[in-house]
Amino acid sequence: MRCLQSATMKTCDVLVRGGGIVGQSLALALSRLGLQVAMQGDDERRHAGPDVRAYALNAASAALLQGLKVWDALPPEAKTAVHDMHVEGDAGRATIEFSAWEQRVGELAWIVDAAALERELGAAIRFAPHVEVTPEEIEAPLVALC
Repeated sequence: MRCLQSATMKTCDVLVRGGGIVGQSLALALSRLGLQVAMQGDDERRHAGPDVRAYALNAASAALLQGLKVWDALPPEAKTAVHDMHVEGDAGRATIEFSAWEQRVGELAWIVDAAALERELGAAIRFAPHVEVTPEEIEAPLVALC
């Protein structure tokens, strides 16, 4: 079921404004709850040329993406586990180190290729039965600005 069209305007349960990774993840998560979601995104960045950005994601973000069936769809070369960190302050004497082994976790974080993640989220959105990507004005009781 898609958003409903009344005589005056289309209505959905939730309107998500923003087509980046946060907006797409939210739209997918809400649709899995059975809510009718309309998503309005900005495609300018996707057509501006090569995307060399990367995201640093924590374990909770990776788990969310795994639950949305996006994490495992990422190509292996698009995600790199971070096992150790060495951080230096401006003065050079101030340092701190983190280790996944010391923290008793598999990894401290993940570095993920932004273009690959957005591509897989976009594919999931296209197949989500309760998400409609639209430029139209939508009426919804909840609007999420992402």
